[in-house]
Amino acid sequence: MKTIILTVVSPDRPGLVKMLSDVIVKHEGSWGQSSMANMAGQFAGILLVSVDEPNLPALNKDLQALSKQDMMVTISESGTVVEADLQIVWLEITGHDQPGIVHEVASACSDLGANLISLETDVVSGSMSGEAMFIASAELQLPAQLDPEDVREALEQLSDDLMVDLAVADKL
Repeated sequence: MKTIILTVVSPDRPGLVKMLSDVIVKHEGSWGQSSMANMAGQFAGILLVSVDEPNLPALNKDLQALSKQDMMVTISESGTVVEADLQIVWLEITGHDQPGIVHEVASACSDLGANLISLETDVVSGSMSGEAMFIASAELQLPAQLDPEDVREALEQLSDDLMVDLAVADKL
């Protein structure tokens, strides 16, 4: 079995996931982990597919043919998973929206040696003030020697109004 990663972008409309899954099933592929969303009228997704290697060329051809239906599919080979002594940390970040906040958060995490595994962000209206509030949920992999509290402190130093809730998972 070969594992590939598909990234998909299309104007959003009913039936997109079915069209994609029809092609995968046709070539005896297995749909694994995925994340999909509607953003500004566009469907965007990323998914892991396992398929027998002899079926890969035909699967690739049929996935590319979806462009005729305004669906852009990019195929990438999966990377090598490196097992290491890592910690998993989940963050919830809330603060007043400001330009560059994702860059600052990503830079602080990178400077600490943390790997940003997943990140979901949004800007919402504050419940009391109506001001734009930035919210983010992130999953990080930390090197074993990095104290999760160091991550919280580094992120809270980015802005006076940034609040960081942190949860640590058991060791991998």
